[in-house]
Formats: sequence, structure tokens, C-alpha cells
Amino acid sequence: MLHPRGHLAIGQAAAAVGIQQMVPVAASHSLEEIAKASSVASVFSNHFRR
Repeated sequence: MLHPRGHLAIGQAAAAVGIQQMVPVAASHSLEEIAKASSVASVFSNHFRR
């Protein structure tokens, strides 16, 4: 994300329209910070490469 608030702002926007937020492990903020900022950040994405 290029915006300074990145995934924090996405979570707040998702909450405003009533949808869940999926957060990648490589998000612009820590998973804990995002979870504190948004009540809808409940799905965390983790991808493994072979």
C-alpha cells in the first residue's frame, strides 16, 4: 500500500460499509495494529510459495 494509513484505512472503510477485511501478512501495519483499528479485520491471509 502506498497510503501512510494503508490497511488501517481499508479496515475502517470496510467497517463503514459492513464487510469483512482480509489482511495480508505483509500488510503496511502489524496485524495487531490493524485488528485494533478495525472490528472487521478478522481474516488474515498467509501464502506459502513452493
